[in-house]
Amino acid sequence: QIYQDIYGSGWQTIAAETVNGDNQVLWKNITGNYLHIWHLDNNWNWVSSEGNWGLNSAEALTQETIFGIDANSDGVIGNPSSLTLTGTSGNDFLVGGANNDILTGGGGKDTLTGGLGSDKFVYQNLTDSLLANFDVITDFNATTGNDLFRVSTARAGFVNVGAVNTLDAAGIVAKLTAAAFGSNFAAQFSFGQKTFVAINDATAGFNAANDAIIEVTGLTGTLNVNHFVIV
Repeated sequence: QIYQDIYGSGWQTIAAETVNGDNQVLWKNITGNYLHIWHLDNNWNWVSSEGNWGLNSAEALTQETIFGIDANSDGVIGNPSSLTLTGTSGNDFLVGGANNDILTGGGGKDTLTGGLGSDKFVYQNLTDSLLANFDVITDFNATTGNDLFRVSTARAGFVNVGAVNTLDAAGIVAKLTAAAFGSNFAAQFSFGQKTFVAINDATAGFNAANDAIIEVTGLTGTLNVNHFVIV
């Protein structure tokens, strides 16, 4: 039968409960920071096991709710509420959580981290992140169903123009011409090992005083026009 430390010192028994007629024991791996479940018979003898769920994963948060425990020690049982984070006119650091967060840096050179979930990074005011003082998004996830940019006007198109020679207005203008970077377009470009997004106002061609530049080095997935929404 089950007893504390049956798995050894690297494991902790954190809950035991009958769930929908199934006797279960919830384990936490201390070194790996993941959850694991044993399924047991009517005498609480082992039958089967499953799971190596990271503490902030959707499945682990579901187990928190089922067993009524805070396994990841974030002060919340189950899936935390979405966060709405708004910066100041200064240089802010905004960090989201495990849910679907909304991050608005505002003015200044901001560093934004969405964390887990499907997050929205708000650039309805394009001058919040100009070339002279651009924001950095550390973990934009462009895979299907994940992060988005929220803008004030729907994007007319998207283009990846490749590498610029210099990270200044002249270097960017050489790639984001009026022909390539149309009115209300969005674009992607790189400089060295860094990746950037540009968001155009209503005038074709890049203008350092009006069009947003955002560093997205660490981007996961492939950006397209559908990553820019107005809601």
